[in-house]
Amino acid sequence: MTTFLPNSLLEVRTGTLFNKRKNGFAVRIISPDNAAVNGVFHGIDNILTFDEGVLNDVFNTRIRFNSIDFFPELATNKVRGVPERFFLPPGFLKNIVHNELSSMVYFSTGASDLQYMDEVKLRGKNDFTITLPPIPPGTYEFRRCWA
Repeated sequence: MTTFLPNSLLEVRTGTLFNKRKNGFAVRIISPDNAAVNGVFHGIDNILTFDEGVLNDVFNTRIRFNSIDFFPELATNKVRGVPERFFLPPGFLKNIVHNELSSMVYFSTGASDLQYMDEVKLRGKNDFTITLPPIPPGTYEFRRCWA
């Protein structure tokens, strides 16, 4: 998830551990889902710190993105999950620029091999630029699966 802190991400996982380190240390949720005026809060068993352990153990992990998440317009315009195909006109998605010789199509197929049963396909002679979410400084290897 992107945050208000520039060039930073928040990793969200299923479970009750935060900042899990190689030696097994982690901050645990001990009192979940306490009601608050604007949501809920969770009691934890230790202080969340930003130290060498976090830098060395927590930050040195693989970052994986579902590429559909690069395009929030699909969720805010209620396109995701609709069992249809949509032609996405140039400029509809702000995080991708593609040439006139290609077109973008959104599919919601229900296929079991797709994690959220939706995908965006770029068809034709492709020349495109994708803006990635803000990520911490460093050197990364970018991999993309082409069907």
